[in-house]
Amino acid sequence: MAPLLKRESTFLSVSDFSETQRLSNNIKVEDIHNALDIFAKRYCPFPEDWNVKYQWSLSEVEYSYDIIFKNADALKPIYDNIITTAMHTITPENIANYLGKRFSLQFDGEAGSRYNKRILGTRIKHQLGDTSVKIYDKFGSILRIEVTSTDVSEMRVFRDVQKRDGTTEAKMAPVKKNIYSLFDLTALFTRACLRYLEAISAFDDPTDGLKKLDQAVEPITENNRKYNGFNFFSKEDKAILLAIANPKFNIDGMRNKHLRQLLPGKNQGQISRLLKRLSVHNLIERVRGTLKYRLTKFGKLVITAGLKFINMSLVPDLA
Repeated sequence: MAPLLKRESTFLSVSDFSETQRLSNNIKVEDIHNALDIFAKRYCPFPEDWNVKYQWSLSEVEYSYDIIFKNADALKPIYDNIITTAMHTITPENIANYLGKRFSLQFDGEAGSRYNKRILGTRIKHQLGDTSVKIYDKFGSILRIEVTSTDVSEMRVFRDVQKRDGTTEAKMAPVKKNIYSLFDLTALFTRACLRYLEAISAFDDPTDGLKKLDQAVEPITENNRKYNGFNFFSKEDKAILLAIANPKFNIDGMRNKHLRQLLPGKNQGQISRLLKRLSVHNLIERVRGTLKYRLTKFGKLVITAGLKFINMSLVPDLA
């Protein structure tokens, strides 16, 4: 049985991670509320005859998702590649999709990625308004994905909303800034971490991806019909590959109509032929029993390797 090892806010080793997570999931907001009331009464009391109580609100919320490695040597090569690749390939649109939002050209907040060197190591921070997704190595052996929000009302959840006439309606609405929103935020931030993890999972073997680029660019003949390969140097092909790699398709998959929205100028028939071409090259696969498609592992490797090659190798050389 592994000993319990904790350093600052991080568990380095736990004998039973499933049980630890279960205990965390079963924390009650009511208990947190009662504990805060006890501390307030003890250290910042009001006169009892005032009949005043504290209202507990959320100022800044952080949620982290940790992947623990046995040692730093196992994490370092993976982490170095993730940091380098993410800095050059993740766009504001990607960040919005990780957070379950839509990115608009009218958005006037801060959006983008920043790379920082710290005393404890390196970090990339993807910012969208008051919400950010960060990834860094914690103590060299833990890969941490962290979502932080300084204004939780930017996030939206399905909840009961009280109308002016006193009735309530269940609909999507901004998260309330009180502690009873903590578990709604936990669900939102967990999904954001998993979307980000899904995106970077294709970064772990760039060498393999570069080798497979050759397979994606070569034409393939099937049933006496020739299907051209895909070329990142072609403006049209690059737009197609970026469209199918959109993170919002990771969970629900993509349909013909979704690609028509991302590839204006192409009709339903053209998109159908494009889906066939992508399938023949094993970049996408049909979701069984549906009309949806999703990226294959091969497709993720190829697109990631192609973007990395262009953005990190050619663009700096041509600057």
